[in-house]
Amino acid sequence: MQHWISATGILQQNNFRCHIFIVYAPNDRNERLEVWNQLRELRTTSSDPWLLMGDFNKVLQPQERRGANTMTPSMRELAHFIQDVQLIDMEINLKFT
Repeated sequence: MQHWISATGILQQNNFRCHIFIVYAPNDRNERLEVWNQLRELRTTSSDPWLLMGDFNKVLQPQERRGANTMTPSMRELAHFIQDVQLIDMEINLKFT
């Protein structure tokens, strides 16, 4: 099952090409890792900028999870994915969404 959709477009004013992905990552760890691997593989096919948004069903830092105080394996997996595909985590200034 695919857990993401994407659109590719070009802003004609300045010929800016980019890809937008909307992700709904599964709660199951193995299925979630498969989504990360699918997106890693896609990333190798284009050097155009990406925007990923959606529900990753994991957080990056303990302070993003109420009551958490240590990094979990799933946090590290998400951090590795973000690093591997060269993304930047954008702050939205909302806690515990």
